[in-house]
Amino acid sequence: MKILIIIGIFFGSISIIGQSKNSITFLDYSLLPNSTLEFLGESTINTFNFRSESLKGRGTYIIDNFLKDSSYLAEISVDIESFDSGSDLMNSDMYDALKYEDYPIINFRLIKIKHIQNSNNSLLNFNADIIGVLTVAGKSNKMDIIFEIVMLSDSTFYLKGNKSISMPDFNIDPPSKLFGLIQVDDTLIIYFNLYVKFKKIFFLNSNLSILK
Repeated sequence: MKILIIIGIFFGSISIIGQSKNSITFLDYSLLPNSTLEFLGESTINTFNFRSESLKGRGTYIIDNFLKDSSYLAEISVDIESFDSGSDLMNSDMYDALKYEDYPIINFRLIKIKHIQNSNNSLLNFNADIIGVLTVAGKSNKMDIIFEIVMLSDSTFYLKGNKSISMPDFNIDPPSKLFGLIQVDDTLIIYFNLYVKFKKIFFLNSNLSILK
């Protein structure tokens, strides 16, 4: 939800980047293959989860020391049919509920980083409060999510967060079976487990004219 990625970069930039006072720094980052997105829900007979390891996400974080400003772009997308519960029947029911034929992609876009700070008295751990937009079944809703961030190396971060969503808020009818005798709860919990890799490029003051 590329989403969380920029967060770790933002806080770690002070020690990692070492940028000039008159420079613009572009940080490009992408999701690593071991990133996952998971939905956890409950029905009248069991607890179920749908997991995908086929996330796509890239973004850019721009630190403009010359103009004393910064901006960012971060987004994550995942194909609904990449989610698997371990049951073909459950998969089919949930795909239909999420209207995958009309809206095959779930998307998360970062809107704002509200706050970020160190956690556990460690320079390698952070908590970030972000605002993003989740789009499911063609419906977009803004939400606030807290992420835990661990700096794994100078260029790699692990971001973990979760958020409860109501299916009716996305115009989704919870699937039911056996003439409605088995009901799925309206609430799903989304779990983000994101591994992010970034690279940095510097543009000094002498190059600013090229960027205008």
